Amino acid sequence: MSRWSNPDELPITCRAAVCWEPHQPLSIEEVVVEPPQKGEVRVKFLSASICQTDFCCLRGYKIKGFYAGRWPVVPGHEGVGVVESVGPGVTSVQPGDHVIPSFGSQCNECALCKSSRTNQCLVTNENAVLPAGGTRLKVKGQMLYQLASLGTFAEYTVMAETSLARVNKAVPTASLSVMGCCVPTGVGTALNEAGVYPGATCAVWGVGGVGLSIVLGCRMAGAAVIVGVDVNPDKEASARKFGCTDFVNAKTLGKPVSEFLAEKFPGGFDFTFESSGNVEAMNEAFESCRDAGGHCVVVGGSPVGKNLSLFPGHLLNGRKLSGCLFGGYRFRNDLPALVEKVAAGEIPVDDYITGSFKLSEINEAMEVMKTGKGIRIAITFDG
Repeated sequence: MSRWSNPDELPITCRAAVCWEPHQPLSIEEVVVEPPQKGEVRVKFLSASICQTDFCCLRGYKIKGFYAGRWPVVPGHEGVGVVESVGPGVTSVQPGDHVIPSFGSQCNECALCKSSRTNQCLVTNENAVLPAGGTRLKVKGQMLYQLASLGTFAEYTVMAETSLARVNKAVPTASLSVMGCCVPTGVGTALNEAGVYPGATCAVWGVGGVGLSIVLGCRMAGAAVIVGVDVNPDKEASARKFGCTDFVNAKTLGKPVSEFLAEKFPGGFDFTFESSGNVEAMNEAFESCRDAGGHCVVVGGSPVGKNLSLFPGHLLNGRKLSGCLFGGYRFRNDLPALVEKVAAGEIPVDDYITGSFKLSEINEAMEVMKTGKGIRIAITFDG
């Protein structure tokens, strides 16, 4: 007798990009995706996008709360898909719904979910598995891990219901994958965590996808000055397009960025942000916010073992340092409304996608992303 009691919920064979071990190219493999179990959802991906954080498993490092280092693993944590089937007990989505996954869970039941002080959830884990402790993906008879418990570089996968937000299926999906991390993380950092206000002065270190979203959030809040700081001069055009009033190429200064900015913008900034995960840039950002109320927010994912070195006197003099995940949004509750802003033209998701590759071309896509010339590279699943 078959172990699959429901003939409509059989294993699916599909393709996925697999990282077998660090420092090796991704391999396109035929994988088996089993039916979802209790509280789980099987999703067919419509598109995905590459974030710099996806490289952690290829480079062999860990990021606290995101990935503890497990191989073989399917990378990817930004995507949009359609629900193919649901496991027992799933109530928030049903087959045919469009969904966006998030690297952070939201069960709406644990102590953290019920707290007004955080958007984090006790269900979230960094072990690249589902809440039940394993995954439903197998390759050559071996279990596959899923980056951030998601693994969006696959045609199908199974994720926890607590990691999925149902969104308006009328919104085009071609560029919507950036709403799974990039856009909410940046926009929410400016609006929710920092609380940027009209007329504020802001500076953003790292104007990749998340950094540009911080710029967008600062612009939406009415900031008067928004300085983009990067080491890649090619990013100036996109930085200004998203709202930067000034751009600084850190490689050409001949002095620390904080020193240069102190000369050009005396007194320091109301808000500074670091989005690249570079601890030196984090220090620069903190040095550049003002005393008596300046606020530096760190959102870049840095490898475990990389630590900050700060002068505590800045804290005593009223500077604030904080960080946040997913822009402070409770993603299952808040993401549907953010997607409606996409539909209304307030969030230009199409402007983030600067290249598109098929899943079979994933390594070429990753190489393009490494160059820093694009914002987000889309991955399609149509052959």
